[in-house]
Amino acid sequence: MPDGVEAPRSERVRSVKRRLTLGSGIATVSNMASPRSAPLRSRLVRLVTERVAAARRDLAMLRHTFGGTAPPPLVTRTSPRAWPAPRRPLPVRSVEVTAVERPTPDAVVAYLAPVDGAPLTHRPGEFLTLLVPVDGVEHPRAYSIWTAAGDPGGAGVAIKRVAGGLVSNHLNDTLAPGQRFAARGPSGSFVVTPDAERRRHYVLLAGGSGITPLLAILRAGLSGEPRSRFTLLYGNRGVAHVLFPDVLDRLAGEHADRVVVRHVLDEPSDALPCGRGPLGAEALGAELDGLEIADDADTTWLLCGPAPMLAAAHEVLDARGVAPERRLEERFRSPAQQVVGPTTLQPLTVRDGGRLFETVVAPGQTLLEAGVAAGAPLRFSCAMGGCAACRVRLVSGQVAMDEPNCLSPVEAAAGLVLACVARPLTPVVVEVP
Repeated sequence: MPDGVEAPRSERVRSVKRRLTLGSGIATVSNMASPRSAPLRSRLVRLVTERVAAARRDLAMLRHTFGGTAPPPLVTRTSPRAWPAPRRPLPVRSVEVTAVERPTPDAVVAYLAPVDGAPLTHRPGEFLTLLVPVDGVEHPRAYSIWTAAGDPGGAGVAIKRVAGGLVSNHLNDTLAPGQRFAARGPSGSFVVTPDAERRRHYVLLAGGSGITPLLAILRAGLSGEPRSRFTLLYGNRGVAHVLFPDVLDRLAGEHADRVVVRHVLDEPSDALPCGRGPLGAEALGAELDGLEIADDADTTWLLCGPAPMLAAAHEVLDARGVAPERRLEERFRSPAQQVVGPTTLQPLTVRDGGRLFETVVAPGQTLLEAGVAAGAPLRFSCAMGGCAACRVRLVSGQVAMDEPNCLSPVEAAAGLVLACVARPLTPVVVEVP
């Protein structure tokens, strides 16, 4: 047939008969020219078109994956409403160490200021995530800010040395003024925003460097919530390991009618009035009885410290009938050994309202890494399982998460996972809360 000349209808129909295939076998087509076959022809054309489009998407996804570039997301609008503005990961900024203090044998305090001179505003209890380079590899670590916004010298963070901790030991050994780090934040959900009209009793339970966010909350509350009072129970190994003792003494002296500070030490000393630790369930119960702390609807419990102390605190509070909704907790965790991830590509679908983002997770990748690379609006901050900013709901599939992490048993039971430490074991669908 010469170019530009259309074949007769009967010949075109015979050509379609020869080419059509469906599933794993050949579709036998007869009477294609009859009027009764019109619905079949339409259905077959639609199926073939859909299969070709799907094959093209799959080939494009594999080409990007094996070529080392981020595959484009497949975005489908399933709702007539306007799409909301996409959430974005917290931006990275450069901060400089303006001063360093070493107040205890196992901790260093650093003061950080943005290099660009912009103010570093934060809410009481929030943390900064520093991207710390060690041997050419950046390691994200979250450190709570204990200073108030606007304090001279910048945002103060305390870094406690952890046995076997790669980053904590590196910073304790090498941190010096003038060093610069990439940082995300401030961010976090362990926050109490002062309200001048509120009247509450805040009971602060701290262990070790867990004092840092609680000190920020205490300072902000004393200045911004004048009708509230505060009781701090602070556990440490010994008097030499107490962080910010002078600041705590000053606050207790200046606000004697509103602040009680009680130290609990594993190794008691005459140099500091204290109870005997460690701050386990028995010691904590005795301290609460001694301080005559009565739980009521106006009492808020704020907990921050190592996992054993927090477990003991929840045991005591459960026994005393303290409602979970009146407890706010932050856990300080070191990154754990990564779980064994998938050895093959696993499909990932991220739902966000009326949008769908589809991509694949390569071996070694987390849901967060693959999702963000594909343009999905996943929020994150610490990227190490310590802040829960990246929580998503697992709709279907199975994941393995690095342990320990900050996901609570209640959150886990509700089907939430942390995208930054979760790796898919099967095809996975998650939903942005």
